[in-house]
Amino acid sequence: MKKQFIVIPLVFLILLQAISLFRIGSLQSQITDLNNQISGIQTSQSSLANSIYTNVENLMKKQASIIDAYDFSVGDVDKADYSVPVTFFVTPKVSSADTIARLILSGEDISMERTGTTYKATGSISIFDILSATVILTDNGVDRTEKLGEFGILMDKFIPSYFVTFDGYSGYTKKKGEAAGTYERRGTITLEFHNSGNSAFREAIFTTEIDGVIVSEDPMIDRQAFQVDKKFDLSAGQTLVMYIKAVDSLGLVHKKIANGISIDSEGDPDDDEYGNWYNKETILDENGKILHTSTDGY
Repeated sequence: MKKQFIVIPLVFLILLQAISLFRIGSLQSQITDLNNQISGIQTSQSSLANSIYTNVENLMKKQASIIDAYDFSVGDVDKADYSVPVTFFVTPKVSSADTIARLILSGEDISMERTGTTYKATGSISIFDILSATVILTDNGVDRTEKLGEFGILMDKFIPSYFVTFDGYSGYTKKKGEAAGTYERRGTITLEFHNSGNSAFREAIFTTEIDGVIVSEDPMIDRQAFQVDKKFDLSAGQTLVMYIKAVDSLGLVHKKIANGISIDSEGDPDDDEYGNWYNKETILDENGKILHTSTDGY
């Protein structure tokens, strides 16, 4: 009998403990949900505050602006100098019959013609320059000036681009007892093309130079992938560069680095210089004049 009296309370205690643990777990889950809700409310309030601040700031800028509206259009590329005509249309908030308007287009001062309440001006800019515009309104010798903005480099709108990837082996083996060695590269070079408008690439050539002298050129027939199996002897002080030379439909020559290695006076590779070369790009015209470079390097 005593055993039965002992077992019954024990079972009761275990049951109570299980119920308590279940309730504690449920409370913890509720607390976690509540914390998540509070965090969500705080995030929502922060976003709402930022949105209100941005709207107020934009409203204040608009109220302070001398311009009611503006727009611009860009024409076709002139292949002679790779420039494009850019036309701006500007409507001031306040103007009179005597108001004179001028457009500063990337540094060029252009008089604007008036039609009704809107002023218009067209200028020319290289696709490799940054497009910026400022309007100056003059009344009775008093100037009112407003910067319309900077709109970036136009080249992305008119010329294609590509990215180089390599899958394979690259290595340099120093010759024993000499300040020289052999560089070897085997694998697949792949080009990822991005056309822009009607502009695309016509051809691509895998090129290798040593100290600025071309030592090999291999046309990439399908212009997307190329099997590489190259080996070159290099001496102290020499620099080897492998790049893709691609010509687009505008006649522009794109040179993008696929790999490079420079040998120091001891015949060892200069790892620091090598690491900074990958995918550097230079864009040239048909005569070899550099028009744009993605870095200060090659």
